[in-house]
Amino acid sequence: SRVVAQGGLGILYKGEWRGCEVAIKKPVDPRAAMDASLKEDFEREVSILNELRHPNIVMLMGASLRPPNLCMLFEWCEGGSLYQVLRRAGSDLGRQQRLCIAACVASAIAFLHTGSPAIIHRDIKAQNVLLDDPVNPVSAKLCDFGLAIKLSDAADTNACQGTPPYMAPELFRGEACSLESDVYAFAVTLWELFSGDTPFAGCSQISEIKDKVLKGERPTIPLTCPREVGQLIRECWAPASPQRPRIVQVLKQLRALKLS
Repeated sequence: SRVVAQGGLGILYKGEWRGCEVAIKKPVDPRAAMDASLKEDFEREVSILNELRHPNIVMLMGASLRPPNLCMLFEWCEGGSLYQVLRRAGSDLGRQQRLCIAACVASAIAFLHTGSPAIIHRDIKAQNVLLDDPVNPVSAKLCDFGLAIKLSDAADTNACQGTPPYMAPELFRGEACSLESDVYAFAVTLWELFSGDTPFAGCSQISEIKDKVLKGERPTIPLTCPREVGQLIRECWAPASPQRPRIVQVLKQLRALKLS
């Protein structure tokens, strides 16, 4: 197996299991696998993923929850992350490809939000969108449910969780996460998909991003972005959460744009 990605808590390998190519997620520090709270985090993520079967959500294929051998096995997505593809030299996704990817992600979120129980992902971003092909992607899958929680547990969970450039203003104010905060994160991801840029790239401190977001500042929507997509982005990152559309409405609009 070889390392393909690494985050703050987990490291991702490419490997093989029962004849299938898989992505293997393990703790960064093997000693941390003995930590009770990390084991609980793994158990929560596995519990959520075990209930999810959707073509646009990465499939959990197996797991070990016995310390020190904590790991999760996922289907392998050949295209890598949307973040990588957008920044790869010469990458030039067409309008239709970008709309297809956007609709795939929105479909995954809609599946989470309309389930029983509803699930809040809490870390929607380009790095957590995996593509089927690195050159000519037409499908995408949402991954990394390490921060995901049930909607019913949101009030009892630390609000300030996620990746700062994608966090809604209410999270910076210490309010509970919600389905609407996921919609906000999707808006920033959609902006990234159609701009190819990094949100708040000029900010070196989290406090800078927080100040800008709370003042109502958002990344500049490029002139190359289709007008209807730009309007959808603005609606989804509205300052007040009740002003944002439900993700099922967003998905309906994206599918209509694909056909236009």
